[in-house]
Amino acid sequence: MSEPQQHHYIPEMLLRRFTDKNGKLYCFRKRSPKVFESTPEKAFKERHLYTQHDECGNKDVSAEKELARLEGQANEVIEKIIQSARRRELPSLSVSEKETWDRFCYCQFLRTPKRRDFIENITPDALEYFENEIRPFTDDERERFDDPQEQCRFGKNQWVKIAVNPREEFLEILRNKKEIGIGLIMNSNKSFVIGSDPI
Repeated sequence: MSEPQQHHYIPEMLLRRFTDKNGKLYCFRKRSPKVFESTPEKAFKERHLYTQHDECGNKDVSAEKELARLEGQANEVIEKIIQSARRRELPSLSVSEKETWDRFCYCQFLRTPKRRDFIENITPDALEYFENEIRPFTDDERERFDDPQEQCRFGKNQWVKIAVNPREEFLEILRNKKEIGIGLIMNSNKSFVIGSDPI
């Protein structure tokens, strides 16, 4: 079985909820301002976005598989929230469903290219912090981290790990948030939009 190569940073299951009656999304590209049509399958994705590489260049796509698993669980929770909203009721999530929602929100906040770029840009500072506060690098480590390609590989791998594996203290903050805000559109001529940074 072939490994996934195109990785969505906005899940297809979320994008499908923002399509028109023909299954199309209307997208706006900020870099070159233009509105264009797309589909959930083609929008908000990058090649090998969550693929990690080891020092020998071997690829690891386990993060994409883990995100797909979480999206499947989150899809059921989101559907429950939507159906409750349509009935003008509160969703009444179970402990397990709230945990899934919290994990999904955490991952969705961090898994976008915008957050990747931010985290990759702080990699040099993180390396300096490590050396000053934890221990000096060995000669071999220093040689590797002085290499711009190695810094890029390390930064991306760190971002993927952070985005897919929530730290307990962050989950605890979300766990303590007991309420979920739900917005309803009353005007049938209006609709929600989704962006590349949907949280």
